[in-house]
Amino acid sequence: MFLIGKNISGGIFGNNPDLANLDSNGDIKYVYDFRQIYASIMKDHFGMSNEQIKDILFKDFTTLPIIKSATDINSDYEIPTAFELKQNYPNPFNPSTTIEYAIPKASNVKIVVYDMIGNTVSTLINKFQEVGNYKIKFDGSKLASGTYLYSLETDNKKIAKKMVLMK
Repeated sequence: MFLIGKNISGGIFGNNPDLANLDSNGDIKYVYDFRQIYASIMKDHFGMSNEQIKDILFKDFTTLPIIKSATDINSDYEIPTAFELKQNYPNPFNPSTTIEYAIPKASNVKIVVYDMIGNTVSTLINKFQEVGNYKIKFDGSKLASGTYLYSLETDNKKIAKKMVLMK
């Protein structure tokens, strides 16, 4: 079984199966019962009690140190407190750059790239978005070198920044 995520304890549990060492039925001997893995996930990820796990699996199982902690899942995630449009990176760029922005309340969001005359070069986002931190790539490979503006526009806020495309 593969588990992926930042709060998963890395590594392998058990050993490679030994085909020379089979049980009396000719089956591979197992080190861990798959229900131990399920019990571990139910307890450490979903926060279920031992009684709840026993009700589901019909037996007590020793849990394994698979998941570090259910409370740490989003510990480094910060909910934004203000609308923010960060400086693109890299800047200057060629041919693409990343634009990060933060939305503190669910809003209609529009991110547009303009040339220095004010013509729209590209609309990167034009949709409703939930609270959160976002990033989007901008590909300027079809544009001429120069300075461009990019803006974040929401229901009641507009912020703009400059970026430089150097070919």
